[in-house]
Amino acid sequence: REDEMEENLTHVGSIVGNLKSMALDIGNELESQKDQIDRIREKANLNVSRIEAANQKATNLMKR
Repeated sequence: REDEMEENLTHVGSIVGNLKSMALDIGNELESQKDQIDRIREKANLNVSRIEAANQKATNLMKR
């Protein structure tokens, strides 16, 4: 009986170790994706500014 319980505890410990490893991998992947999203957001904001400036120039040209 005790041997079975010890074996089960060892098995549970192994599973918990695997879950920890998976959680750390997921955390690393999320951090990487967050960095990518931040870069995309910065580029998108820059493009919005450029488009707004181009639209303003076009509006000014049409008023002439």
